[in-house]
This record gives sequence, C-alpha cells and structure tokens, in this order.
Amino acid sequence: MPFSRMAPEEIRSWHGRARVHFFSLMMGGGRPERIPLDPHIISEERLDGLLIREQWMKERAPGGFPVEIAKRVMDPIQQTYRSLGAEDLCYLDVHEEGHVFVGDVPFQRMDRSLSTPSVSREQSGTSDTVVVRELPGAIEILCRDMPVLRYHHALVPPPPKSGSLFQRSAFIHPLWSPQGTVLTRIHAPDHVHHMGIWSPWTHTEFEGRQVDFWNLGKGQGTVRFVAFENKTSGPVFGGFRALHHFVDLKAPGGEKVALHEIWDVKVWDVGEYCPGKFLWDLEITLRCATDSPVLLKAYRYGGFGFRATEAWDGTGDYLTSEGRTGKDGHGTRARWCMVHGPADSGRAGVLFMSHPENRDHPEPMRIWQGDPKIFFNFCPVQQKDWQLVPGEDYKLKYRMLVYQGELDVDEAELFWKQFADPAGKKVFPGHGFREVETEGTYSVKAIQRQTVVGRGDRLECCDTHLSNRSKTVSLSLLHQGLRLDRVH
Repeated sequence: MPFSRMAPEEIRSWHGRARVHFFSLMMGGGRPERIPLDPHIISEERLDGLLIREQWMKERAPGGFPVEIAKRVMDPIQQTYRSLGAEDLCYLDVHEEGHVFVGDVPFQRMDRSLSTPSVSREQSGTSDTVVVRELPGAIEILCRDMPVLRYHHALVPPPPKSGSLFQRSAFIHPLWSPQGTVLTRIHAPDHVHHMGIWSPWTHTEFEGRQVDFWNLGKGQGTVRFVAFENKTSGPVFGGFRALHHFVDLKAPGGEKVALHEIWDVKVWDVGEYCPGKFLWDLEITLRCATDSPVLLKAYRYGGFGFRATEAWDGTGDYLTSEGRTGKDGHGTRARWCMVHGPADSGRAGVLFMSHPENRDHPEPMRIWQGDPKIFFNFCPVQQKDWQLVPGEDYKLKYRMLVYQGELDVDEAELFWKQFADPAGKKVFPGHGFREVETEGTYSVKAIQRQTVVGRGDRLECCDTHLSNRSKTVSLSLLHQGLRLDRVH
C-alpha cells in the first residue's frame, strides 16, 4: 500500500474499497448488504477504542462472527492488521462455550493507519504517546515526547583511518536516560566494532568456514539492515520490526547471507505508573538463510551486547540477580543485571532482563571484570555450542528498564517477574501494579486500562456471564495493560 505515492482521491477510493473488503472478511467472505447482524453476544465492551466481544460457540448467525467463520477468516484478518502495522492488535480465543475476539474496532484502526506518521502528539493531534520518528538513515522512538532510543538502518561510517570494514548498520545508539543522558557509545577507540546496543555472534561455522560477525576488523563477516517489516506508533507502545542479514564476506564466489535476524523492538508507555523510567523490549529471531546450518560455537561473548557511555569509565558498576558485581560477575549466570553510572543529574542505569524461555537461562554473562570501562553481554553460547538448523526459528527475549536515580534489588526482581511471568497467579504489586488475585469471579466490565507492561498474554478467569455454567474462560488480553479487578 504505497500511500506516499497516491493522490488524495486515490487514497479515499482505496479506503472505501478496503473497508468493504475488510467488513466482508469479518462476515465470513460475504458482501455486507447480504449479511444480517444478528449475533448472540454473551458480553461486549468497548474500552478506549478496543472491541472485546464474547459469543457462544454454537452461534450460527452468519453476521455474528460465529466460531466456524472466525476460525476460517482470522488469517486474512490478521494479514490486514499486519499490513497496517498492527499485527499484535488482533486476537481470537476459543474456549468450550464460545470465543472472545479482542482487537481495535477495525474501521478506526484503518482510518488511523491511513494518516501520515507523526513526529509528536502535538503534531499528530492523536492520543499516541509512543511515536516513531523518521530521521535521515535512522528512526527514533519517543515516549511522551522524550527520546528513548535511536535505531540506525543506514550504514554509519567509522572514525577516520579505521577502515571501511567497520561501517555498520542495524544497531541502537543513543539509548537515553529519562532525563536525556546518553547511555551508549559507538566506535570506542579500544573496540571500534562496538556499536551501542547490537547483537552479532563471534565464533560461528557456516558451510565449513569460520565466520566472525562480531570482530569486524577480521573481514570475515558483518551484519546489515535489510528492511523494515513494520513501524508502529500508539498509545500503549511503539516500535518496529527489522530484518538483518548476517553476511559471510569470504564465501566462494562472493558474499553470502548465512543467517536472517529479526529485531522486534517495542517501547512501552509506563510514564504514568513508573515515573522516571523507560521500558522497552527486544525480541531477536534467528533463522538460517540457506539450506546449510549455522553453528554458534561456545565463546565468552556473543549475542546481545551493550557498550556504555565513556562517562561511566571508572565510575560505573554492575549488580546481578545473584548479587555479583564487576569484581566477580563475569561468567556467572543471572536472571537480570543492573548496569549503572553517573548521569547529568545524579545517577542512571539500565536493568537488563533475560526471559526464562531464552536458551541456557539463567544466561551466562560477559562482564569486563576488573576493567574500568563498562560492557555487558547476555551470552547464551558462553558455555556450550548452539546449532541452528534450517527451517527452525530461534528466539531470544530481553526487556530493558532504563531508570533515573537508584533501583533497589526488590524493584529489579519485581520488574523481572512481570516480564517472566505476566500470566501468573498474581499481578505483582509495586510501581503502579496492584496485587490482584486472578482466581475468582470476574466480569468483562471489570477490565480496566493499565498501560504497564507486555504483550498479549493470557490470564485465566471465570466470567460472571458464564458463572452459572461453572466454566473457566480464557480471555486473550490485548495487552498486559488490561487488568482484571475482582467483582464482589
């Protein structure tokens, strides 16, 4: 949908056709005028533009999004959402007595998506609090008009006399603190290949060749940005999905792509509940680019890395979930690690969190032990090889809490638990989180907006509309920001 090359009348015409097509998909493929709207609705609620509708499994009305139709057309509906950069905003959950559809009211999503991406809330006139801003060769994500991070998709040249091998794209720099202090650096004189926040692998084997994608000066491999799969601004989160290529520079016959990597970055608006903090996620997906496997060999560093600002040299430190610091942290395992140092006003830091589903979790860490400079790396290949085979996807999930001031151990553990177990028996209290038992009787009307953390995860609850049947209903919540309160 190349809207930028369309005349206004073409956009309006496309919009009208798209609305009809989207409606027909929702109604099972029929034309709108032929489909009666007569669903048997158990419950329905509209909250901040979201539609949460629950219907009986046995409903047969063709216009009511019955289960059979819902299952059949959900793929094309989600494809439509994906084309609008909203693939995470559409869910269908089927249970024994019915099903729940959770998503943006489709036409409102379509109307918003046809507007030009904005720089800020003031410029856009919308309620988006997390905004993706276009820059030459980069994009920047702002939360409540404050810059959070900048991602470079164009090649960034190295310092003079370093050589062209050190030019690089597909990395984050700067990462800012909530008060605007830059926390990352690139092209440090001691390690010119360090690029703020980036994720190359060091000792790899591809088609019998040893390829180092980390140490660019060897000239064996590099990582390049290829394309954006989406860029999203919104009132709960904003972010992007980008495709990277791991390129073998020494392959016979010329360069050859060995590995595809997807970066899925989301910045969450937690300002109202966690003042003085930014929260963002990075999900990395690895996939072999050819029919040949890629072996990530065991080595002390590789994968998701962070090179801190030079202002932290000699003044920064680490604290892991197991109580280790820069003196004894290297090679140990941890669920999370705080990396902190001085800021323009007071101190600032980043809490790096590793998801329990990650490979070899709790992950081993590379920490520059005894070095005054600050470098951190969750390294799932530090202690054993990782074989990537064609046809499989391999995911690594990380969450970063960027904070101003101090963060104590209990707070760090709380944030990690929210990341690791969002659908547990309790929503952990603190920083705007209120302890809520998720066992008992609830109503869809009790769902309240709380834009705090996460993706569309699940909470098990019993809905009051179905309580006379003593069934447990699984609501697919659009965000972890939707909270269930007990109904007395």
